[in-house]
Amino acid sequence: MENTEPKRRGRGRPKGATSLEQIALKDLIAQLPSNAIVTVGSIWRKNMGIGTSTSVDSSQASKPAKVEEKEEVAPIQLNEINLDDL
Repeated sequence: MENTEPKRRGRGRPKGATSLEQIALKDLIAQLPSNAIVTVGSIWRKNMGIGTSTSVDSSQASKPAKVEEKEEVAPIQLNEINLDDL
């Protein structure tokens, strides 16, 4: 007896999807404070020969770094018109 149920789509990452993106290191450094904790893949870390940080506890590693964004706002020029004078 054959299974007539439609094949279910598997869970996980679909074929062709990407979970990693490349950015310039200078852009990353510009956004993070010097003591920021950065999450990296364990295989990449091992391939690069980087040891794990013993000073980081799990409660710190799960919190994203707070980055303060300072947005410059251009001044607004207003012209007041008194509608009673028209």
